[in-house]
Amino acid sequence: MIVFVSLLACQSKVESDSAAQNIATEEIEDSAEDTANIDSGIEETDDTGDTEDSASDTEVTEDSAEDTAEDPVEDPLENCGIALQINIDGTNIASGGSVAFPSRPALTNPTDIELIMTNNCDVDLRFLGFPDDWMEGTGFSLATLPPILIPPQEEASMALRFTPQDEGTYQGTFTLPYDLPGTPFVLDVSAQASAPLRMVLVGDGISVVTEDYGQTVHETQFTTEVHSNEGRRGVCWGLGQFVAVGGSNQRNLWTSPDGLAWTQINQGSGWVADCAFGNNMLLAAGGFHYLSSSEDGITWSMNGNSGEHIRSVAYGNGVFVAVGGSGACMTSNGETWDVETTHGAETINRVAYGNGSFVGAGSAGAVVISSDNGQTWSQTTVGSDDWSTIFFGNNYFYIGRSNVLYRSTDGISWELVNATNGITPRGIVGSTLFGTSSDAFYRSDDGGFSWIELAPLTYSGFTDFVVEGGY
Repeated sequence: MIVFVSLLACQSKVESDSAAQNIATEEIEDSAEDTANIDSGIEETDDTGDTEDSASDTEVTEDSAEDTAEDPVEDPLENCGIALQINIDGTNIASGGSVAFPSRPALTNPTDIELIMTNNCDVDLRFLGFPDDWMEGTGFSLATLPPILIPPQEEASMALRFTPQDEGTYQGTFTLPYDLPGTPFVLDVSAQASAPLRMVLVGDGISVVTEDYGQTVHETQFTTEVHSNEGRRGVCWGLGQFVAVGGSNQRNLWTSPDGLAWTQINQGSGWVADCAFGNNMLLAAGGFHYLSSSEDGITWSMNGNSGEHIRSVAYGNGVFVAVGGSGACMTSNGETWDVETTHGAETINRVAYGNGSFVGAGSAGAVVISSDNGQTWSQTTVGSDDWSTIFFGNNYFYIGRSNVLYRSTDGISWELVNATNGITPRGIVGSTLFGTSSDAFYRSDDGGFSWIELAPLTYSGFTDFVVEGGY
């Protein structure tokens, strides 16, 4: 009995397990079928999308190819031609062309030609090489440099320079390399240094003129008397002529078109120390008065009266400034002294204008400076000599006497150039200095460091020096 019940229980359990197994099998089959259906749906969807994307990609590729065929990449140099165009004074100059500098008297100040440069291309134009290699020929140089590059279709400028040498014709070549079509630009340059300017020296009863910068001289002695009314104390150039001034107890003036033949003008008692030209007017000053002429240098009017013992006068910045003794005077119109003041030194012998300042030199190394047209002055000392000359040129003031030469750009700070060994510096043309000794005319091509002896001189004791044209 007990055994029977156990068998039934076992059988019931077996049947129950079998049914559960069948249910599980059916669930697995259903799940597999669902999974298959899902996968099938996904594959159908992916296939369709891939097909559409592929078609779209094909269309983009075809459009891109079509665009490429319609819009080819442009070459920026295709329409460039000759990249660099150069214009001088409104005229276009082709490479291989030529230009002539304006004629200048020998040894005078440089003259420049400006080049306007245009980049005709749509890319930057860059210059090549070393500027020192661009210009060939004696007397020719670059006055200014171009920028490193010129942007597309833009302009830039540079300048060429000719510094006159001795009289003659000069030839040179300017070659400008760059990195675009048409390089290099080549320009033949030429220049003429015309005849030298006349120079005139004056002294006590004498005058000397040279027409070839001291190679030869013409000497004239008016009298052997010392401190006579024939004594020339100062000389200047203006209104197309040389003017000498002097006298002892007579106010004498002399005019000459060439420095050789002189016409005397007497203006009564007194004496005249110096003269200068400016504002289309000649002004002569000396003693306690001054004279002026604005027309021809022949008819003079006497105006004003200064209490100063005037020794020298210079023109600059629209005014005349006269110095001498311990005082200074300034006039703008040649009729009245606008300013009378003191400069602080015991005696100032000569005055010059340059770089915006009047600078005077005098006894015991005294140098005075005014940068406000002679209204106020400052003082410095350079050595202990009594300075006999001062002049301005080539951006420097020069002071000197027969044993030494100094120079300065501002009249304040001075540098020793060299001992002059008996040569008194007289003046400057361009960058060339000229001087005299007791028996010869001299020239310096290195700023006064060394001197070349030129024509012999019979006379000495010169008081003033001027160059034709007022150099």
